[in-house]
Amino acid sequence: MYIYVDRPCLVIDLQEFLLDVGFIAVRRRGDGLDVSIRGSRDTAQARRVVRVYLTIWQAIHPGVQAFMDEHDDRVSSAA
Repeated sequence: MYIYVDRPCLVIDLQEFLLDVGFIAVRRRGDGLDVSIRGSRDTAQARRVVRVYLTIWQAIHPGVQAFMDEHDDRVSSAA
């Protein structure tokens, strides 16, 4: 799934946060990340888990808008 961030200067911060919790987070463009959960075969469950961590990250960064494009799954969850 792809996560867009409205402040590109915080994309690296989000990437580090997601990597620290064990996700695969690859910067594809300046405004976001391809994100997946290593070994996850249940895409719907993976999205729910990523949403939880995205909500936590946004709480740490008030005012930052970040959202998932659920139709843009370019990084395999088996990567």
